[in-house]
Amino acid sequence: MPHSRRLLAACVVASAVIVAGGCGVIADTHNRHGVRSVYQGDYNAGMNSFQRALAKEPTNSDAYYNMAATLHQLGKQTKNSQYLSQAQDLYRRSLSLDNRHVDSYRGLAVLLAETQQSEEAFRLLRGWTEVDPANPEAHTELARLHQEFGNLNSAVDELQYALKVDYQNSRALAALGQLREKQGDTAQALANYRRAYNVTPRPELAAKIASLERPGAFPGALPGTTSNGSVIATGPLTTRPY
Repeated sequence: MPHSRRLLAACVVASAVIVAGGCGVIADTHNRHGVRSVYQGDYNAGMNSFQRALAKEPTNSDAYYNMAATLHQLGKQTKNSQYLSQAQDLYRRSLSLDNRHVDSYRGLAVLLAETQQSEEAFRLLRGWTEVDPANPEAHTELARLHQEFGNLNSAVDELQYALKVDYQNSRALAALGQLREKQGDTAQALANYRRAYNVTPRPELAAKIASLERPGAFPGALPGTTSNGSVIATGPLTTRPY
């Protein structure tokens, strides 16, 4: 779907063709308006637009995702557990309609981890790798979760699998570079960062490469980045390390 249809994770989008037919196009328009409203801080208007999208197209997985992402962010901001519970249900509804919805997997996994449901988060992402084994994003997300819980070897295994599927996946390469750096293998980390940069020349990768080539020049960890989705870069997924 076009990037403006979805919330969280703004930056790079893997677009699909807009649904043909009147209802799909109208739902897409409502999603776009909702995303714009959320960008502007008008969450109520955003939610209303997403609900209008569902009124036109009840099986629109992006609209459910957008509602989930909005409530996820609001729940974190206001410490409202009811919003977070509703967000979880909406992420799952999106996935029930599209079991390959990348952003819904990401958002739900983050929410589960944030609400002390780590076992369920692992179960979710392992299930994703089974549903869509040829998708490097599934393995990269599972690697991220392993890393957050200190399972570095398992994280490396998942990233290596992701790169078997897509040897030029910039996000997996950057993530593997970060893990190698944590393990003290600076030479391999630098090689991974360079490969990632050659595929997608992002500024944060250039800074990381420079910091390893000239230690002390660019202190700090590789900033969080995103790879697929659409709005609210300050939302829940900003906890991702790559």
